[in-house]
Amino acid sequence: VVRTSKTITLTGQEPLTVEASKNETDKQVTFTAAAAGGSSDYTYKFIVYNKTTGTWGVVQNYSSKNTCTWTKGSAGDRYFYVDVKDATGNVVRSEALNVKIDAETPKVTLTGSSTSIDAGAKLTLTAHTTLGSGCTYKFIIFNPATNQWFKLQDFSSSNTFTWTAGSDGTRQFYVDVKDADGNVT
Repeated sequence: VVRTSKTITLTGQEPLTVEASKNETDKQVTFTAAAAGGSSDYTYKFIVYNKTTGTWGVVQNYSSKNTCTWTKGSAGDRYFYVDVKDATGNVVRSEALNVKIDAETPKVTLTGSSTSIDAGAKLTLTAHTTLGSGCTYKFIIFNPATNQWFKLQDFSSSNTFTWTAGSDGTRQFYVDVKDADGNVT
């Protein structure tokens, strides 16, 4: 009997890992995941945690697609994760990718049909807003000579108001806009 030997080093399978990245635009975020290790034939699941509301959601369930596009919605602070499953059923989760959407500052503009009118003449005021539909408008006037405020029109769906000048002098006009949720700008 003759015996020889040969040393063979067995290497274990690399552990399953996933790296996630995002590409953000004004309206959308595209997430991309790259898995490595484990057994190939990876499937990817994209999930979100809304820190503002404390809720979880599935953006895209397990599939072979390693990208996912999410359309931005309401304001809030969200954390996106990618779960990767390999062919043997092992699952790992990516680090969080944060997407924070700030509430848009509403814009309201008030224009008049003229910047100067005579006593007895009419001035049409028009309000414009970025708050969307369902808004109501309250028109207010301030007379700096008398230091007095007057309400011209209480909250109404009409974004215009026509005022008749009663006397000479300077007047300042304001509009309060209430959105569908009751917030006033």
